Amino acid sequence: MKVVSNKPPVFISYSRKDIKFLNELKEHLTVYERRGLIEYWDDSKNQMGMMWRLEIEQALRSAKIAILLVSRPYLASKFIVKNELPPLLQSAKEHDTEIIPIMVSPCPYDISELGKIQASNSLLKPLRDMSPTERDVEYLKVLDRVAELLQEQ
Repeated sequence: MKVVSNKPPVFISYSRKDIKFLNELKEHLTVYERRGLIEYWDDSKNQMGMMWRLEIEQALRSAKIAILLVSRPYLASKFIVKNELPPLLQSAKEHDTEIIPIMVSPCPYDISELGKIQASNSLLKPLRDMSPTERDVEYLKVLDRVAELLQEQ
């Protein structure tokens, strides 16, 4: 088992309207993090008094992997489209940052900036339409892949 550094190699990007799915994912992440397999960052780690934009920029720069919880509100978010996606897509081109989209709800994914990246699940079977057990299986599939990628790095 490889212990990860104190830099957050996994960046989680999501719309606040999809907080339910972030919280479900984080429940699974806790076990991986406790075992030293994955370290992650999402904006809930920002605390009062922190320079939140700077924190996001630093987390984006240090990310080796990005998990994106993609939905209609996600793709409609000006902040995400202008501040998170461009550095992630650039890092994917220049530094082989792995981007793993998870489809939360039906959305115009195919014509978005992300349209060329294979999502973990189908637009026809987004998290929103899955049972809790099916969502758990999807999260575990993604996190196993993330742990595998981190082991390779």
